[in-house]
Amino acid sequence: TNLPAPLVTRVVDGGVPMMNEDVTFDVVPGGGLVGATSATLAASFTVATNSAGIATCPIWQMGATAGTQQVTARIASGTPSLVTFRARASRSQVQLPVVRRMWPPTAVRLGQSSPDPVNQQWLKSFVGSPRLELSFNVQMEQAHLAKPAGWLRVSLVRSFGQDEIEVRPLALSYGGPAASPMMGTAGEFTEVFGLRSMQPDDLLKVESRFLVQIRAANGNIVDVATPKQLLDAEFQGTRMGINRRTEIFGLTDVKTFPQDVWDALGPTGATLPQSGDGAEGGEFISWLAVEALG
Repeated sequence: TNLPAPLVTRVVDGGVPMMNEDVTFDVVPGGGLVGATSATLAASFTVATNSAGIATCPIWQMGATAGTQQVTARIASGTPSLVTFRARASRSQVQLPVVRRMWPPTAVRLGQSSPDPVNQQWLKSFVGSPRLELSFNVQMEQAHLAKPAGWLRVSLVRSFGQDEIEVRPLALSYGGPAASPMMGTAGEFTEVFGLRSMQPDDLLKVESRFLVQIRAANGNIVDVATPKQLLDAEFQGTRMGINRRTEIFGLTDVKTFPQDVWDALGPTGATLPQSGDGAEGGEFISWLAVEALG
């Protein structure tokens, strides 16, 4: 960032302006660059004084390090022979894209036995149209939303006995922005992802758990800002280890796992909003359950 005004100093001798006196502006290490134009910036810049004894350094481009930065202006001889300019740099606050909400929400258990009318409403809506709604704080890149397979996984997890945990990756289809979000609020961008490979009897016989995974890396899910920013996805809503998470994320067909997969899908105390650890990228992992309907 360039300072909005030039650096100006004056050379006098007994109050008399000194013309054609060379003044050298030097950047203290870490303080950026100086020069007459953006194309000629360097760590040092020398200019002669004008008839009023004034020497001007048109540009001080500050360095990337936060804190006080300095540039000195010096002449070859005389007392004092040096003056110091100081400016303070601070890091701008960047709003990274994050996941604000997920519906159905993390660790919720939808079931006909629930006395909660909201739970009953959510169950009816989910069974009628199996889907995931993700609410972001900013608008995300449309091309990435339209191809969720590049960054989003939803797996159906069912237990058929001890160490008989069936995990089936579900095909997803992007449904566009939610017309009436189940949980998203004003100012958020809620997107719908249909669970299109769900079978009619998937929810009938045994409890179904859904493992939701987002992996943000290598520009696979970014916002529409300039420059584009990768989703700050970090959220750990299960007790599942990294190796198991990685294995399930890469599944292309149904697979049977040991008991630890089922046991890992339990409350951890992690809640939204919001995802993120202040850095771009990361892994979002969550889950929800639907009691057997049969």
